[in-house]
Amino acid sequence: MVKRTVFVLMIGAIFACTSLALGADIGFKGAHLRAGYVMPEDPIESTIGFGGGVDLGTITDNIGLEVQVFYWSKSYDVGTAEWTYSDLAIKLHGKYMFPMETFTPYIGGGLGFHMYSFEWEQPSYSVGGYTFAGGTYDDSETKIGFHFLGGLQYPFSEKISLIVEAEYDLADLDQFIIGGGVAMKFGQ
Repeated sequence: MVKRTVFVLMIGAIFACTSLALGADIGFKGAHLRAGYVMPEDPIESTIGFGGGVDLGTITDNIGLEVQVFYWSKSYDVGTAEWTYSDLAIKLHGKYMFPMETFTPYIGGGLGFHMYSFEWEQPSYSVGGYTFAGGTYDDSETKIGFHFLGGLQYPFSEKISLIVEAEYDLADLDQFIIGGGVAMKFGQ
């Protein structure tokens, strides 16, 4: 874990130094809200997630930075027990944009901190006149993951754009997300 944290900090320092040398325009440039269809790896079934983020500006004309928070949860019954899985992810990613006349496609990737929560609940039950006690178990953990994404932004006006995006997260619990949302620019 220490080696991974040192690696992440080194990449961040290199990234920050490079952006300063290239004349970056970093700051609070906008925000977005989004929802998505989340397909985690087995045994967890697909579900809906939601989140939002902040546009942090650009490193160069075509490379932008974002911070995003995304949450999903899935509960289902297995026999008489109920399982609940959830993921609250905080992600930093860079996007390389290909500006076109009517819309802007992009590709990108970055790092995410995934805060997983697992819960199992078994109510008490009776079989053949015998009653069995139930129980609960819950656990949580935070893991660092990498993600890759691609999508496009279609502007409705100078300040508001529609976002359509696909993302693949490589973390302890790999997941594929197809989603969309609305982005709003602030300032110029």
